Amino acid sequence: PFLLLLGMVCLVGGTVVNLAVPALARDLLNRYGLGFIHQHLVSVGGGLVVLFAVQGVFFFGRSYLFGYLGQRVAHDLRAKLFEDIIHQPVDFFDSARTADLVSRLSADTIAIQDAVSIRLSVLVRYALQVLLGAVAMALISFRLTCIVLLTLGLLTGLSMLLGKRLRVVSRKQ
Repeated sequence: PFLLLLGMVCLVGGTVVNLAVPALARDLLNRYGLGFIHQHLVSVGGGLVVLFAVQGVFFFGRSYLFGYLGQRVAHDLRAKLFEDIIHQPVDFFDSARTADLVSRLSADTIAIQDAVSIRLSVLVRYALQVLLGAVAMALISFRLTCIVLLTLGLLTGLSMLLGKRLRVVSRKQ
């Protein structure tokens, strides 16, 4: 649980930094202008390098921790399944081919490892980016955010409808 929590902290931290960079650039340009940035290029550039380094540490931590957790889950699952398989009666092995069991065991644990180490991280990260991005957009311009979200909803619905029609047409052929 602690490593998962730490992985989530890294995930949230990386996402916040990822969304903060454009907001900070906008504020810097609006507040001080391009002339200020040009005059203080080293300090502004250094600040960006530090920000991207922090983001990199968060991204590495997220990737490492979720990868480690995926490996641990797969290891524990393989050990448990192997323990259960070797305690099966002999007639079980007469009816089931060993190569099929090993292949299935390997493929299923790899799929679970992938789900824990990659897919879970991606799902949470993108959901968080969409949510925080929509909040940031609403803080900048609520009206424009409503228009964008409405347009996005309409386009998504239209693409789902066209996708269904395309499936029907492709099945007929």
